[in-house]
Amino acid sequence: MKKTSLSVAVLMAAAGLIFTACGNKAEAGSTEGTDAKTEESSGPEFSKVCTSDTKFGVLVENYKYGTKEPVAFKSPDFTVKQSSWKMLTDSTAELSICNYTEEEIIAGRTNEQMEVKIYLYAKKGKKIEAGNYPYLEYKSDLYSKVNLITAQGIVWFNWSSGMPEPGTVTISYADKNDVCGTFALAVEKPDNATIGTVRLNGSFKVEKK
Repeated sequence: MKKTSLSVAVLMAAAGLIFTACGNKAEAGSTEGTDAKTEESSGPEFSKVCTSDTKFGVLVENYKYGTKEPVAFKSPDFTVKQSSWKMLTDSTAELSICNYTEEEIIAGRTNEQMEVKIYLYAKKGKKIEAGNYPYLEYKSDLYSKVNLITAQGIVWFNWSSGMPEPGTVTISYADKNDVCGTFALAVEKPDNATIGTVRLNGSFKVEKK
């Protein structure tokens, strides 16, 4: 009788040990799942997404719309000397890329100096994030405004019915410090000085140093 009681006690103790071991394993598994989920939800990293350097070209020909003189500017490989990226709100951002320094325009801007100025907008509850921002497509949830600021005045990507759409600014990555993406903007109607030929194509990357 005593032997039977001892056997039962041993079996119960063994079962307790097995239950405890299983419980510990489940807990460890739960922790690993939480870690994986946290890592996944942190999103992509700037260094992994933004692998292309800034390399874009600008062309303006036969353009005279609100400018002092017709604008002519050709730079297949735009030289960047200063740039800035600002999240003005969670739904509005400003990007500036210049081929001059502030010191170089103290005496006044020359015809060879240009600022590429981009505004990005999000609406209907959306925020500035990766996506396509069509040029002045106000009906879109995401859209952009792009100007080329020159010594003669501001150049727009003007457009008229029947022409191909002006294009888009594509954002690959954006947070409060860093941004990268591509320009794919072009209008061409040389016989119309209001439109002329205006092109902006290539990649860009601006990061906080």
